[in-house]
Amino acid sequence: MKIGNLLLSLLFVLTTAAFANQKAEIQPTVRICDLLLGANPQGNPVIKKMLAEFIGKHSQLHPGTILDLLELPKNPDHGDYAIPVFSLAKIEKKNPTEIAAQISEKLMSVKPDWIESFNPISGFINVRLKPSFYQKLLKDSLVNEGSHYGHADWANGKTVVIDYVSPNIAKPLHIGHFRASVIGQAIRNLAETQGFNVVGLNHLGDWGIQFGDLIWAYQNWGKQYDFENNPFESLYQLYVRVKNEKKENPDLDKGGREIFRRMEAGDKEVLAIWEKFRAITLSEDQKILDTLGIKHDQVIGESFYNDQLPAMEENLRKLGLLIESDGALGVCTESGAFCLLRTQTGTSVYAARDVASAVYRHDVLHADENLYVVGNEQKDHFAMVFDILKQMGATWVKGLHHIGFGLYSNEGKKISSRDGGTLTIQELINTAMQQARIVLDKQGVPVTDRAVKRLAMAALIFNDLSGDRNNNVEFNWDRVLNLEGGGPAIIATLDRTVQILKNASAPVSEFDFSGLESAEEVDLIRQILGFQEALTASYVTYQPSILAQYLWKLSRSLNTFQQSKLLPSDSPNKAYLHAQLTLLKASRDILGAGLEILNIDSGLKNP
Repeated sequence: MKIGNLLLSLLFVLTTAAFANQKAEIQPTVRICDLLLGANPQGNPVIKKMLAEFIGKHSQLHPGTILDLLELPKNPDHGDYAIPVFSLAKIEKKNPTEIAAQISEKLMSVKPDWIESFNPISGFINVRLKPSFYQKLLKDSLVNEGSHYGHADWANGKTVVIDYVSPNIAKPLHIGHFRASVIGQAIRNLAETQGFNVVGLNHLGDWGIQFGDLIWAYQNWGKQYDFENNPFESLYQLYVRVKNEKKENPDLDKGGREIFRRMEAGDKEVLAIWEKFRAITLSEDQKILDTLGIKHDQVIGESFYNDQLPAMEENLRKLGLLIESDGALGVCTESGAFCLLRTQTGTSVYAARDVASAVYRHDVLHADENLYVVGNEQKDHFAMVFDILKQMGATWVKGLHHIGFGLYSNEGKKISSRDGGTLTIQELINTAMQQARIVLDKQGVPVTDRAVKRLAMAALIFNDLSGDRNNNVEFNWDRVLNLEGGGPAIIATLDRTVQILKNASAPVSEFDFSGLESAEEVDLIRQILGFQEALTASYVTYQPSILAQYLWKLSRSLNTFQQSKLLPSDSPNKAYLHAQLTLLKASRDILGAGLEILNIDSGLKNP
């Protein structure tokens, strides 16, 4: 059998396996991106498409199949792209190097002008492209796409609702909310780069028996606290007190349940107190969210869905799904679990409100996709909610996705503040800013409020987003406050690039990269050309870490170029210097745009 036919059979199997093993959370509506990305989301989609079509034409392989195997070599000296042949070698019972050599030889005999070589190395077919091809591709891309370079439009205006932060009334935003905030905002920004109409939603935890407890406590103990001068601190102290005293005196639970029953029945007196608590908390939370740069389009609490629950329950009853057990109401999921919707005392629980919320987001907000950026510990909860919707006949349930994330921990324990309590976002920010102020002062940099905030936020946000969101994060103050590596190192590179361009005498208005053929220059161009792939891969996998790692690699390539190949500003070779400065400008723009998508202040906007 011919090598081409064998490889075709093998790659069909590999492709099927690759698609089967992709995470279930990659929704069917974005499968079009599989052809763009392949199984290895690295590189530039235009180049990969061209390679796939060329190799497919001369090896009887389907281009989509080749896309699944194209990857970037671990050693850049080997080439620009590579195709592994190990599985084929196992089927043929031949040395992978031998098979790679055979295929490379055939492709070399018909290679087009834009390909430098096909080179077999250690079981890979390594492809090297000509510098002139990279130069033209980058120029054409920047000219044609302008400020939207790297963006895609495959979403075609579909609406995605992204639920992130989701704080609770009367409680300060803590370290878990920090993860939900920065991951959710990054995914929201990424969705916009893919052509989505995005609705950022803050789903407040503002309903439930705990608020009945809180109002009861306020009515009985409220005068002991300074609500006039310290409203939020007083509210939180009251919340903690009633929670602790209920452990010692279970009878207090009766008062809270009765008040929550009155809340659900529309009692104006208790709802007025509840509204006061809600306003106090929203005002406090907004200060934190503003500092982090977190933005929402809508703020809708669980309370909003209270009036919709009777109709939802009646629908479940008509469908034969609603089960009554000792006065409580719920639904039995397909896995056999019982999902409680209403307690024996007649009050609703948050699963019922999440079912109603999903219906609202589909019917009223017209969500094609509905993303819940909530910790991994809520995985089972969302599985039950989605199951109930499926049983109700909601065909759109396939567009619902729980975007989970791991917890911060310290040697397996919950993170505590330095005084032993729960670590709040405010303490995290304050500590980071204090350290940033010290670092900037030592560097002799003007210590402005913006500079301090920019450095601190770059450290905190990049530290969180640079790893797989599903992993638990071992919290370490030294690493979190690392103001020399990670995000701060990237903005330092960006700032240095901005300064070089400011001091340059040569013009940088035209996209002319002619003559940039050194390894450092070509590597930097290749990195820039990987921007679109990084954006799309980050969104369809809901992994901002892909973009974060891309920006880190881009900044390292930019550093290497500046230190080893950049001509002095007074160089007589003006044409070459112009090309280098043009490359610097493109690097600056892409690095800055990527940081802004991660919600890190690039310094390029309103400098």
